[in-house]
Amino acid sequence: MGTLMHENHFVVHTGHCSWWVSTEMARHIERALDARRPARWTTFVDVTGARIRILTDAIYCVEQCTAEQRAIWRQIREARDAEDGY
Repeated sequence: MGTLMHENHFVVHTGHCSWWVSTEMARHIERALDARRPARWTTFVDVTGARIRILTDAIYCVEQCTAEQRAIWRQIREARDAEDGY
């Protein structure tokens, strides 16, 4: 997973779990969600190669996560920690 932290990926969120997926897989999931008549179930593969089959309605967010975004979030966390005296 060390090299993944330097790559761009997406995170698929549900109420109980989240999965990291490639950009290509995120597009696949978004097409399934955007379908005129979405299928009851959506199947995808996460970055570990695990195959996931989930109720389409259970997916509440497909979030982009780039190296630049993660760097900004680290800066924000560090600034807040400094304010709080950590």
